[in-house]
Amino acid sequence: MKNKQSNYYIRVTIITAILAVIAATLFSTVLKEYYIPVFWVLLAFFYLIHLASHAFLVIAEKKNKLKFNTAYLISFSVKFIAYIVLLLVYLIINKGITYPFAISFFVLYLVYTIAEVRSTINNSKSSVKKFEKSD
Repeated sequence: MKNKQSNYYIRVTIITAILAVIAATLFSTVLKEYYIPVFWVLLAFFYLIHLASHAFLVIAEKKNKLKFNTAYLISFSVKFIAYIVLLLVYLIINKGITYPFAISFFVLYLVYTIAEVRSTINNSKSSVKKFEKSD
């Protein structure tokens, strides 16, 4: 489990680095007029939220494998509420959400959610295989 956990952290860090390079390249060339300084805050926010969420799930799975689904739903709910709070704070500070912000937020949400879901599916498949072998 420790190896899977560190693999996820490495994978998310690599994804974040790739996103940072792509964003820096695009925002300095093709999308120069759409650059929003808050993008880097968004990137850090998604990175940290997903690392914390995964750590919570790993701890929950170690404590009780049968309650993993509940822990996953709690994790999802907390992340979703954090996203809503971030959007509301941005809305209040900037008196509206701009298209570049909305698109950046959606792309980051999509990328990190796909990474998390793939990791969860892979972990559950390996857990099922271990369970079947133990019978």
